[in-house]
Amino acid sequence: EQVLQEMIDYQLLLAEADRFVTEPPQAAHIQEAIRRLMHTAGGQAAWEAELRRVQLTPDGAEALFTEKLRVDALLAQRVDQFVIVTRTEIEAAYDQHPERYQGKSLSEVQDSIELELTKQKIAAKRLEYLGRLRSRASITVLTDTPGTLPTSP
Repeated sequence: EQVLQEMIDYQLLLAEADRFVTEPPQAAHIQEAIRRLMHTAGGQAAWEAELRRVQLTPDGAEALFTEKLRVDALLAQRVDQFVIVTRTEIEAAYDQHPERYQGKSLSEVQDSIELELTKQKIAAKRLEYLGRLRSRASITVLTDTPGTLPTSP
């Protein structure tokens, strides 16, 4: 069920990217994303083995990265850029959780607090954005039996 919901969310985001993201990602950005994942996988041989395991060609992987970068661009344009963390929020987080900062002054930790709060707010705003997309969408899940998810043969 969770995987299905994530797939639906991803398709909604791709549809929005079609509406709002006018430029495709640059080839250099796609290749850099692939290089980073290849490094994380343990090198080219491990990357190629993983592609074979999931039955994905290098072109298919590139297409998936292209989609992901388009979705990232959409979220940056439509959600992330509108997230602002105020000085008051930073101070409140510092005051509410002194144990996290081990006696360091606010000026020493304010950048890390701002980064943490920004990530939290972005995650919340992205969920709100997906909620709005879902509320406007007409989603039909086809199943083998009413009330159940499709099963594999």
